Amino acid sequence: MEFIRILWGEFDKYKEQIIQAREDNLNETVLVWGRDNFTKLKELGYKCMILSEDSYDYKIAKAHTFEDHRSLIHKIKAIGLALEVFDEVVFVDWDVRKIKPIDSNFYDLIKNKDSQLQVPLYVYPKKAFGVLLEDVKETVMQNFFVKLQDFIEEYSYEKGSNLILPNTGFFYCSNKKIIGEMLSIIEHKNLQTVPDELSVFVWANCEMDDYILKYEPSVIGVKEHGYEWWNVEEHELMQYKKTMINKDIYFEHL
Repeated sequence: MEFIRILWGEFDKYKEQIIQAREDNLNETVLVWGRDNFTKLKELGYKCMILSEDSYDYKIAKAHTFEDHRSLIHKIKAIGLALEVFDEVVFVDWDVRKIKPIDSNFYDLIKNKDSQLQVPLYVYPKKAFGVLLEDVKETVMQNFFVKLQDFIEEYSYEKGSNLILPNTGFFYCSNKKIIGEMLSIIEHKNLQTVPDELSVFVWANCEMDDYILKYEPSVIGVKEHGYEWWNVEEHELMQYKKTMINKDIYFEHL
C-alpha cells in the first residue's frame, strides 16, 4: 500500500501546504505534472514520479479549477496511473495531514473494510452556496460557484438542510478498473467543477447509509471548512457516521 500525493498546475499556489506536508514523513510518492514542479518537490525531499514535462495535461485542462472546471480530472487520472505501478494506493491532498503515527492498525482498518474503494463523505450546507457567492468578488470564482451548486445539487445525497458528497481529499483504491469507470462517467456526464468527487458519487450508485457502510474509511476525520456553522454540520455528519461504523482517526483535513 503506497501513500501518494499529486501536483499539477502552479507550485506556488500550494507551496506552504507542500512544505508543511513534508513533516508527515509518509514516504509518499508524488505524481507530478511539470518539470519545474518535479524539481522543486525533489529539492524538498519528496519521492516523485514525473508524468509530463508540462504542468497540465492539456487534454484535460489548462488552468486552475476556478478557471478550467475540468482541472480536477487530473487527480483521478493520476490515481489510475499510480495503480499501474502499485497494487493499492492511499491518496491524500496536500491539506490532509497526519495526526498520529501510521501503524499496523491503520492498514488493518483499511483492509477490514473489504472494499476496493474508500472515500469519505462531507457536507455542503444548502446555504453555503449563497455565502460563498457573497464572499467572493472575482467573476471567475462566482461563475465557478454557480456551476458548482448546479452539479452538487444533482449529484449528492440530501439530509435535512445539507447536501452530502464524497470528499476525494482522502482516496483509497486497489482496483484500477474503478478509476477507468470513473473517467468514463466524467466524460459521459460531462462532470465539471469537482468531477473527481461527483464521479465517486455516481460510481457508488447507492443510498447514503449503504455508502457509509461500504465506502466510508475509518481512518479520516472531518473536513475543516473555515466557517463555524459549516463545521457544526460536518461534525454532526461525523456523529451520524459513528452510529454505523467505528472511527480511529489518523488524518485530518484542514
